[in-house]
Amino acid sequence: MNRTAFSRHTLAAVAAITLFANPLWAEPAPDADGLAAVKAKRVDQAYVLPGADFRPYTAILLEPVDASFAKNWQRDYNSNSPGLGTDITNEEAAKILDQVRTGAAGVFTKSFTKGGYRIVQQPGPDVLRVKVSLSDIRVTAPDINSAGRGRTYARDAGSAVMTLEAADSVSGKLLGRAVDKRDIGDSGTMMWARNSVTNQSDFERAFTIWANDGVKALTNLKAGGNVFVN
Repeated sequence: MNRTAFSRHTLAAVAAITLFANPLWAEPAPDADGLAAVKAKRVDQAYVLPGADFRPYTAILLEPVDASFAKNWQRDYNSNSPGLGTDITNEEAAKILDQVRTGAAGVFTKSFTKGGYRIVQQPGPDVLRVKVSLSDIRVTAPDINSAGRGRTYARDAGSAVMTLEAADSVSGKLLGRAVDKRDIGDSGTMMWARNSVTNQSDFERAFTIWANDGVKALTNLKAGGNVFVN
């Protein structure tokens, strides 16, 4: 066997060993919570506890929604404002987050109810605990009561990262997690006037998409299918 033929056979053998040592169908390594990544088309990232059985869950215990701005968002916004009372105060920032929490909680409650799940306040063997967190929130034109502020035109209303975690309500065992970052009210290349009214509409539309995707994912898991693929 000449050197060229030997090299080809050697490379083929190495490739075969590598393939079987690291098969394409191998389960992904679980993370610190024991969750493994699964394919997802509807969200950026999705994780499920291997072997978790979602069939018993017919009710949802929705925890209070968490909401937080992107790091230094308020400071950066104020540094670019023209002054004249247009800065966002701490009270105004807190009001925005309260509106986000209330709006998201209402939307998720409505979506799970519409999907056939009971909303309960106490744990139980058929109850899935759901925690929704909205982080890294940016608002292009926040709700500010100021005579010195004119109209703001932008391609979007802002952005946010949604994290949804599902756990057994009795044991507290984490069963799944979904993470998705989204530009809110993205109009592509068009510039639209943005204000508190349009902000609320755009953010609630995003909440509805996330909530409906969550309901579909749970229904898929109960049926033994993949999460966030349809």
